Amino acid sequence: MIAGALTHIGPPGTLNNKIAVSADGRLYVAEANNRILVFAPGASGNVPPSQIIEDSTIGSTQVDAGGIGVRSCQCNRQP
Repeated sequence: MIAGALTHIGPPGTLNNKIAVSADGRLYVAEANNRILVFAPGASGNVPPSQIIEDSTIGSTQVDAGGIGVRSCQCNRQP
């Protein structure tokens, strides 16, 4: 579980986050404020993201309206 003030993730129920996990275990959290928080493989607890990817498009107001693209898939999940 990743939660707490250091994560920069908003409070439960206030955001419509999309998440993804890369092949190397990084967790990506796309937020509605034009940024993606990246957490290191194995991260847990109240930890800061290892990287924050922010949209620098002037005047953008949503992840899908700015310069950050988010693609979802019907991926096969393994237990």
